[in-house]
Amino acid sequence: MKTRDIHIHTHSAPQPKGRPILFVHGAYTHSGCWQEFFIPFFQSAGHDCYTLDLSGHGASRGRRQRLDFGIDDYVADLAEARASLPVDPVLIGHSMGCTVVQRHLECATAPAVAFLAPVPPSGTIVSACRLSLLYPDYLIQLEKAVSGHPTAETVERMSQVYLSPKASLDEINRFFGMVQPESQRALLDLAALPLRRYVTRPEIPTLVMGGAEDAVFPAGQLYTTALPWRARSVVVQDAGHMLMIDPGWEQAARALRDWLATL
Repeated sequence: MKTRDIHIHTHSAPQPKGRPILFVHGAYTHSGCWQEFFIPFFQSAGHDCYTLDLSGHGASRGRRQRLDFGIDDYVADLAEARASLPVDPVLIGHSMGCTVVQRHLECATAPAVAFLAPVPPSGTIVSACRLSLLYPDYLIQLEKAVSGHPTAETVERMSQVYLSPKASLDEINRFFGMVQPESQRALLDLAALPLRRYVTRPEIPTLVMGGAEDAVFPAGQLYTTALPWRARSVVVQDAGHMLMIDPGWEQAARALRDWLATL
């Protein structure tokens, strides 16, 4: 029985032939980030696709209570979403969504899992400090972006941080159409990741992927996620943090598709 006000979007493949996929979005966005390119791509490859709006995001309820949600609440969303599906899916998370998936797998297993631009085990504090040194107005412009009052400086700064230099104006505008506020409680949970006790990882097929132009979590940090999961790592050229909408999205999607074919 459904107990949480979450929304799951279903995208059936015309000719299903692969294992279904459940996509989990990251912070400051919603499930729409998958629907422009990744969903049609994987549908055409024969995968039934599901995207989850975490509590307070997208079409799910709870926007007014957004500050009350932490990572554990998002983990409960994911557990319920999985339980509602007819076939157990491969889990694919992005950024904060990777942390949600990892924490879910502390007490569960899955057929396979892929982490795209994952928050590293060291959490987000190092990243926030580095971005603030590189771009002293970063936090100010981020607040303007999520509040829906971006300026020309906001657009420039956010595209520098979250997209690759090759991103077109259309791609930048698409990104801004997906931005929304995030729970401060969830952000604090991400900052506190180094304080969590180590948990043995389930032995399941795992892929870790990042963009060569990712300014949020540089590709050089991927090994810190890949190592404890004994995962294969892939670096996507011409892609920033938002792998699924950047110019390199198709390279990322093809690498995921080829990995899924090996399962």
